[in-house]
Amino acid sequence: MNTFRVQRIPPPLLKKFSEGCYVDSPVYFDAPGWVRWLNWAKLEWLLAMVPHEESLRVLDFACGNGVMFPTWEGHFLRTVGIDLQVTAADRVRKYFHLERVCLARSEGGRLPFREESFDLAFAASSLEHFADLKLPLEEVRRVLRRGGQMVFLCPNENEFYGWGRRLAGYEKPPDHYHSADDVMKAVGSFFHLAEVSWFPRWVPPFFGIYKMGRAVKSRRAEGGRS
Repeated sequence: MNTFRVQRIPPPLLKKFSEGCYVDSPVYFDAPGWVRWLNWAKLEWLLAMVPHEESLRVLDFACGNGVMFPTWEGHFLRTVGIDLQVTAADRVRKYFHLERVCLARSEGGRLPFREESFDLAFAASSLEHFADLKLPLEEVRRVLRRGGQMVFLCPNENEFYGWGRRLAGYEKPPDHYHSADDVMKAVGSFFHLAEVSWFPRWVPPFFGIYKMGRAVKSRRAEGGRS
């Protein structure tokens, strides 16, 4: 594992930040302990794919509650989180006095940034929520510099993921439009897939409940363009 570790926010704090506003990832504070552990652990494994370079400009794509904000603060030059609902994430930013993290209310399919504004995009459990994957992938590619990277993670939606969801008392969200394999294939149309992994790593890939990848913006044809 990477020594670059996720700074976990205690559940009572996250619950406080969620009061009176919409949050799309209550599993970090309003879920059984094993579910909370699982979600933090998947971020830890995804973080192992992130290059640890302090000069990087980072896009936290669909940042949700802002659970990764304290982690970004001490490691990167600048991080911008985007989401449609930013109240809870902004409370995280203010509570921890994060000076290198800012927020923008934005749709993932239309980012308010110039081309090549970022070195790294972090997309955890977000791409599967887009019915048309072309829109967010085109935008992420546009705002990444040449050679920039995107690390991403999505649920595998296999039998074992479904079993765990039922065990925890959850139903499949109606906006989980794609399987992990669908997302991987789409990402490969816009980026060079440099690394693919799964979580938990101590099980064979077939049993993995999440898939993750590291993709690079390269000169080869992406999205049908050269």
